[in-house]
Amino acid sequence: MTIIYFEEVHRMRVQLTSIISVLFLCILLSCTGTVSAEEIMVGSGYGNTTITATLANASTGDIITVTDGTHIENIDVTKEVTIRSENSSASTTVQADSSSFLTPELSFFA
Repeated sequence: MTIIYFEEVHRMRVQLTSIISVLFLCILLSCTGTVSAEEIMVGSGYGNTTITATLANASTGDIITVTDGTHIENIDVTKEVTIRSENSSASTTVQADSSSFLTPELSFFA
């Protein structure tokens, strides 16, 4: 009878250890890869005065909000970010700084 009791206790310890291990892995996996997008304002009065400089410092997934007005610069978007107008596309214009750059019409959304 005593041998059966020890075998039962050992089996329960193994099950408990397995359950704890699975819970630990679930918690660990839920914490990894958690990234939040940062919203970055562009314009005079903010730390970022040009869209180009903001793009250089932005991370994938960030939201770049451009203040109202005309922004004259050559923009090369090489990462997945959202670029939007502070208020509306009627309030924000991006114009190429040089005629050697082809600037497609940018559609902004507020």
